[in-house]
Amino acid sequence: MDLNLFKVFDALIEEENASRAAVKLGISQSAVSAALGRLRGVYNDPLFIRVQGGLTPTSRAIEIKPHVQDVLNSVSKSLELSQADKAIGFIKLGMSDDIEIAYGAIIIKALREEFPEIRPIIKQSFSDVTATLLLDKSFDIAIGSGGLSNSRLQRQSVGQSCYLTISETPAANGSIFTREEFLEREHLLISSGGLVGAVDEALKVTGGRRKIAASTTHFATTDLLLAGTDYVATIPAHAARVLAQRSGLFLSDCPVPLKPYPIELAVSKTSLRDANLVRISDFISDILRHLLKADTHLS
Repeated sequence: MDLNLFKVFDALIEEENASRAAVKLGISQSAVSAALGRLRGVYNDPLFIRVQGGLTPTSRAIEIKPHVQDVLNSVSKSLELSQADKAIGFIKLGMSDDIEIAYGAIIIKALREEFPEIRPIIKQSFSDVTATLLLDKSFDIAIGSGGLSNSRLQRQSVGQSCYLTISETPAANGSIFTREEFLEREHLLISSGGLVGAVDEALKVTGGRRKIAASTTHFATTDLLLAGTDYVATIPAHAARVLAQRSGLFLSDCPVPLKPYPIELAVSKTSLRDANLVRISDFISDILRHLLKADTHLS
């Protein structure tokens, strides 16, 4: 049997859609259809039945599935052994820029020491597109605080973070912003949508409204945008500490109670066949757990 037919079968089982299977395999939809026709002839069964929105496997296809995956796993392991001494290549890391600000340099350094044959490529991501970019292979690994709840992703919690408030102009009492001063100051909002953030959601519950002077979608320039103003910005604590140290900003607890939130790492389930990727993913996961645990003790 042509091994490529098994690959098409596996992609159709995973995606339940001929177009997505074609994208995943990097071939045309007509090639997928042709391969499915050959598979139907071999197994004397339709294997996949067209339904609204895609395809559904027959009972025969479900019966075949574990055997096909065993074959593909065996071939994958054989190739890993034959290429064990070759370079792994690139690893594409998708992360929001608050994660990159706080931990990007540490992750790169640790990866280069542990896996000198690879080159990390950090790509910025937002929660509303992270799952899509993982599934279409734009990312190998994603790290973030949202957008990873897709059933085709393998995700794990690596810790949690909270929020801190930064400003170039210190609080009036010199130690911490009061709620009154916090709401009186103008705010720099950092949000992918640019309209509301965690503080605004919390104020809906506790009452009050803040004054938004301007908005941006990136954390990396927060300190530059605060320069020369008395604006305040409430951002993830891990990024706030780095920016405050880098630019000498005033750092304060946020006087509006905000809940801690989880940080997760995810890969696509299909990529779990790649032993090198699994090793790198586990390695990064361990680093982040250590860093986030250490940061939690500072909060």
